Amino acid sequence: MGSMVKISCKNCGYDIEAFFGEGMFSSMKNRNNQDKYIEDAKKGEYGEDIQKIVNENKDVYIAKAPVVAICSKCGAVEQTSDFMVYVNHHYAEHGKHFKKCEKCGGDAEIFDECSIHDAVCPKCHEKIDAGFSGLWD
Repeated sequence: MGSMVKISCKNCGYDIEAFFGEGMFSSMKNRNNQDKYIEDAKKGEYGEDIQKIVNENKDVYIAKAPVVAICSKCGAVEQTSDFMVYVNHHYAEHGKHFKKCEKCGGDAEIFDECSIHDAVCPKCHEKIDAGFSGLWD
């Protein structure tokens, strides 16, 4: 079950709803691709942080799930996907990482459901409010 988070700014009124986590369909897809995800992670294809987690632990599960990317250059907010890593059924935090913004090519920082609370508003750069708004499947 995935969750929806309302992201808003009290300063400028910016407001969106974002999707995070795994729904039933993505959960089945992740289970079917687990061997490939683990193999690619061990090669470093998802970054050094994830590579280290996978190589140092035995009970690892990798999920490709919805996340939000916020561009520091143009402020675009993009719903995208990223890899989440679980060790012994607990979420394993990994370092900040970025993707190229589809709008301007700048660096867009990736935020998952845990880190979105640290994001700043893409319009006015004040701290955003992020709160649970529902579940998706």
